[in-house]
Amino acid sequence: MSKFQELDKRIESNDTSRLIKQLVYISVGNFIFALTMNYLVTPFLIYCSGAMGVAQLIELLFKTIGIPAIPKIGWLGIIYWGMSIPAFLYGMKVLGAKFLVKTVYSITSLSLFLSIIPVADTPIIENKIMGCIAAAVVGGFALGIGTFSSGAGAGASDCIGMVLAQKKPGFSIGLINMIVNVCVYSICAFIYGIEGAAFSIFYAAILAWAMDKGHLQNHYIEITVYSKVPVMATELANKINRGVTSWYGEGAYTKTQTNIVKTIVTKKESDGVVAAIYELDPQAFISVQEIGKVHGIFDKRLSK
Repeated sequence: MSKFQELDKRIESNDTSRLIKQLVYISVGNFIFALTMNYLVTPFLIYCSGAMGVAQLIELLFKTIGIPAIPKIGWLGIIYWGMSIPAFLYGMKVLGAKFLVKTVYSITSLSLFLSIIPVADTPIIENKIMGCIAAAVVGGFALGIGTFSSGAGAGASDCIGMVLAQKKPGFSIGLINMIVNVCVYSICAFIYGIEGAAFSIFYAAILAWAMDKGHLQNHYIEITVYSKVPVMATELANKINRGVTSWYGEGAYTKTQTNIVKTIVTKKESDGVVAAIYELDPQAFISVQEIGKVHGIFDKRLSK
C-alpha cells in the first residue's frame, strides 16, 4: 500500500471525528450570529438579509394580528426553520446527503438559538451605526467561518445561494441575499420609513461582505511545488482530485532537473494539499499564494 493510500485510509477512518468537528464549528457560528440578532439587530428594529429578513417580517405580521407567542420561545426561530425546509431539500439535489445532514443541523441549531436566547429590550451598543457594523461583521464572519466553511447552509437563501455558487463559479452567496432584500427592504421602507430601511440595507451589505470573506471556499490559493520526485504531479492529482499542471525545470546553480507542479485549490483545502505534498516528498519546496479570481470550470466543493 502506497503512502497516499495509507493517508486516504486514515482520512476515511477519521471521517466521523471530522464531521463532529464541523458540527461544533456550525454550532459556535450559529450561536454567535443568534447573539448578534437578539442583542443588536432585533432591538434596533433592523431587518436581516435574505430569508431571515422575510422571517422577521412574518414575525411582525404575527404580532400585528395578535397571534400569541409561546412562553419564553420566540416566533422568529420557528418561522425561520419552517421556511428553510423546501430550500435545503432543493440543495440536497446538487450538494448531496452530507450537505443535507449538516444543513438540517445548522438550521435547527440556529432556529433553536434564536428562539431560546432572550431578545434584549435595548441594544447592548447604544450607537446604532456602530451596532450595525458590529453585528454585521461579527455575525457575518461567524457564519462564514463556522457554518459555510464547514459545508452547511444557514437558511433558505443560503442554500439556494450555495447551489448557484456550485453551478456558477463566479456567483457570490452574498448576492442571493441582496436580491431577496430588494423586496424585504421595500416593505421596511413602507413600514419604518426610508431611514429605517437604510439602516437595514447598511447592515445587510456589511453582513454579505463579511460572510463572503469568512467563507474559505470563496478564496482561491495557487500552490506551486518544486520537487525531485518524478511522480509528484500524478500522485497529487489523484490525491486532491484537482487539475494539476506540471513541467520540468532546471536549477540555475545545481544544474539538476526539478519537477514543477502547480494547482489551484480553495483556502480551506490548502493545508490538506500541503500536508499531502510533504507526505510524498518531505524535501519539497512549496510556494502558496492567494489569488483574486479564477475563470473557467472550478469546483468550489461547498459541501465538503
